[in-house]
Amino acid sequence: MSSSGDIVAAPQKKSSIYTVEQFFNEADTHISDTEHTRYLGALHNDRQGFATYKHKGQEYLISLTPMDMGNFSTTDHSRWYLSLAVPYELVASRARVKILQTTGFSLALLAIIGALSFAFYRSNQQKRQELQQAYEEIQSLYRTIPTPIIRFRMEDGGIVLSDNRSFANLVGCPHETYQHRFRFFTKPAFIERIWALPDGSHQMEMLIRGYGKKYIWHLAFLEITTKPEGREVLCVLANISQQRAKLSEVTLVSQTDALTGLTNRRGIQEQLEPLFVSESTQGALLIMDLNNFKQVNDKFGHQAGDTVLASFADMLVETLPKTSFISRYGGDEFVVFLPNVNREQTCELAGKIKEELAKQFPLFVKTCQFGVSFGSVFFPDDGKDWDTLFAKVDDILYENKRLNKMGQH
Repeated sequence: MSSSGDIVAAPQKKSSIYTVEQFFNEADTHISDTEHTRYLGALHNDRQGFATYKHKGQEYLISLTPMDMGNFSTTDHSRWYLSLAVPYELVASRARVKILQTTGFSLALLAIIGALSFAFYRSNQQKRQELQQAYEEIQSLYRTIPTPIIRFRMEDGGIVLSDNRSFANLVGCPHETYQHRFRFFTKPAFIERIWALPDGSHQMEMLIRGYGKKYIWHLAFLEITTKPEGREVLCVLANISQQRAKLSEVTLVSQTDALTGLTNRRGIQEQLEPLFVSESTQGALLIMDLNNFKQVNDKFGHQAGDTVLASFADMLVETLPKTSFISRYGGDEFVVFLPNVNREQTCELAGKIKEELAKQFPLFVKTCQFGVSFGSVFFPDDGKDWDTLFAKVDDILYENKRLNKMGQH
């Protein structure tokens, strides 16, 4: 390269001025290739740099500093470099003195830091031991608590992360054998409901498949947390099968007619309302009223009347399709929903009911002119909800009863 300045105060020849090329090419001066490249790089970029070299067997440290010498009219160069060469031994000896001065202070400082670190370590170690002991106690409680607990990740069908002994006893197999998926122990509908829940605490009733593949009702307390790995769920289960059984029994009693054993007014309405929401549902809503039933009570007594109502209910169960919803709506009125039947089939079933009534109660039919009147509407053609359908079928029933009394129906 060509220099843009000269070296001042070169070693051994303090009054001499060397160009860079002259300095590096002098026979007694040796600089390594690495130092040479780094030094020339500094020259190129006008930066301060350092290099070590040997001159006549002695090592030197040279520093390079760019200087603006543009005001010298005797030169064509706009940039000069001031370089200071110092024997390396001098630098090393000064450095040793400085190091010795700072070593004592450093050692003392390190001793203080070491003492503080040791005290901090002992304190942390004691805290770690306390935390480890608390963690082991929690783990022991988690494993032995009689309440089933399971922690799973929602993704990929509910990957089981941990469980306790009570959960393993509930499902009848240890953790290692459950294929590590919570979905194997409950129904898909419950997994979908959990997915729909936001983070936080929730509770829901859930069927858990226990030992012997029998599903058992549990109340699940859920703590849902979204983490980078996915949504984690801590699930604590409480067996509520007995409570559910009692509730079902109470519900069954409240929805059952005591005399006939059929569903009562409340029961039939609660059974049909969910069906009317489905677009796939179709069928006939049929209402029946026993004609002159009051005369049966008046002539033969209320016990005979109760026998007639119970027998008529049994006859409906035997005559109508197994898929029918049959209820005693109140008094001598019966309501039936016949799924997937048309008008012609509904008329045929009504005819069978009249025939069976005449066979079973000939005395009452003859002495009291005992019989039955019908009203029928069709879902969804005549209405898409319970209130609309029942209002229409009730009107049709009473119109037919009026015509029956006039002998026109």
